[in-house]
Amino acid sequence: GDGYLLKGVRTRCSDDRLWLPYAVAQYVRDTGDRDLLRRQLPFLSDAPLAPGESSRYDSFRHTGERASLYEHCLRAFAPLRTGRHSLPLMEGGDWNDGFDALGQKGEGESVWLAMFLRKTALEFARVCNVMHDAAAREKLMRLAAEMAEACEQYAWAGDRYLRAFADDGTPVGKAGAAQCAVDLLPQAWASLAELPDRERTRTALETAYRELFDEVNGVVRLQYTHAAVWFLMALKKEGMTQEADSVLHALLPNEKYRSPEGKAVYKTEPYALAGDVYSAEGMEGRGGWSLYTGAAGWLLQYLAP
Repeated sequence: GDGYLLKGVRTRCSDDRLWLPYAVAQYVRDTGDRDLLRRQLPFLSDAPLAPGESSRYDSFRHTGERASLYEHCLRAFAPLRTGRHSLPLMEGGDWNDGFDALGQKGEGESVWLAMFLRKTALEFARVCNVMHDAAAREKLMRLAAEMAEACEQYAWAGDRYLRAFADDGTPVGKAGAAQCAVDLLPQAWASLAELPDRERTRTALETAYRELFDEVNGVVRLQYTHAAVWFLMALKKEGMTQEADSVLHALLPNEKYRSPEGKAVYKTEPYALAGDVYSAEGMEGRGGWSLYTGAAGWLLQYLAP
C-alpha cells in the first residue's frame, strides 16, 4: 500500500540515481524484455536533507504517485547539474567515497561522472528507441554530446584525463601532483564512455597501465577491484590484449595460489575476488575485502563469451 515503509539512506551522492537507467538499459539490451519498462511503480518521499546534513538513514513512504519504470529512469537524469567547466557537480561525492569532500560547497565537478553520464545517456537512448520516444532520445543524445565536449575541452591533461575539479577549481588527477597524480577511473571510462578522441583514450590507458599497474605484486593501484575490472574492460575494448591479459592474471585469486609464496602473500580465498588488494609498504599484494560480489559481477561480464 501507499503507506508502506522502506528503510534506506538519503545522500547527496551525485551518481546514485544514474545506476537505475544504466542497469535497466543493460537488462533490456540483453533480454529483449520490454514489458518491464511499462510496469507501474511508486515513488518514495522523505524530508529533504537539511543544510550541512550529508546523509540520513531513515524510513521512506510511498507518495501515492506512480509511474512506469521507463519514466522513473528518465527522471533520474533530470536532477544532475553542471558547474563552471560544464561537468556534473560532485555534490556529496561520486562513485569513489574518497572524494566525498571535493564538492561539499557545491562547486566541485566530477570528470568521471561526466563520462558515466554520457555512457548512461547513450545506452538509455536505445531504450527510448524501443519505446518510440524520439523526443527523449534526442535529449539524451544531446546530453551525451555535451558531456563528451566538456571532457575533451576541460579534462584532458596531456597524457591523462583529470578526475575532478575541487570546489575552489583545483584540478585533481594532474601529473606531478603530490596526491592522485593519475586516477584509474577516468582513464578506463574514457573508453567505456566512447569519448570521441580515440587517440587520447589510448594514451590515457597507456598512462594508467604504466603508472598504476604493479605487475610484480598483482596490484592495480589506488582503486577497489571494481575499478580495476573496468580498467580491464577498457583495455580489451581498445584492443590492448597483452595489457588486458596481464591485468586479468593479476586480478584472478586462483592465480595467486599457484605458488606457496603467492598464497602466503595474498592470504584471502582462492575462489572469491577480493574487493581490494593492498599496496602499502610491507603489505604489497595482500588481499583485502573478500567475497565482494560487485567486482565479481563485472569480472563475469568481462569473461562471458
